[in-house]
Amino acid sequence: MDAPEIWTALAALAAAYIVGRGAARSRWPLHAVPGRRPAEPAEPAQHFSAPPAERTEGSLRPEADGDSAAAEVTLSEERLQVDRRRRPHERVRLRKYVVTEYVTVRVPVKREEVSLERIPIEEDDGEPGDGNDIVLMTEEPVIEKQVVARERVRLHKDVMTAEREITETVRHEHAEVERDPEPNPMEESR
Repeated sequence: MDAPEIWTALAALAAAYIVGRGAARSRWPLHAVPGRRPAEPAEPAQHFSAPPAERTEGSLRPEADGDSAAAEVTLSEERLQVDRRRRPHERVRLRKYVVTEYVTVRVPVKREEVSLERIPIEEDDGEPGDGNDIVLMTEEPVIEKQVVARERVRLHKDVMTAEREITETVRHEHAEVERDPEPNPMEESR
């Protein structure tokens, strides 16, 4: 048994003890039930002393007309109060990183080459040349890199709602009447 069960059991035992002791010490007749008249409509039983005027939980108290008694016990019960609380369960961070990959691109390039052509000189062609220079050109690929925006990525929170069943025990108190036989029935004095 855990602590709440022990306290509930002790409270129930204490209430039963108070009710039992109050009825045993009372000088009121045992047949007096609230809302019911005694079997004999004779004169009121004035030889019984009235219980104290203070009302304690679980004790008998006289009613206004003085010919019946009432017992009272406060009953308790447990009720579930279910609430929710928010707690973090995961941290999510949006970050970016760089991936390096190799890209192969075919680029056509041109290159100038020299070819030698031999032409025989004839006597009437004029002066021989003194050797002209020719500049040969070649193309080389030139690589430039640009950073361009490709896409935008956003991180959103979505709220997912689900129902969870929670099972818990609750206790409540009941009352019952215990009757002790009267050891010495009181006789009316004459």
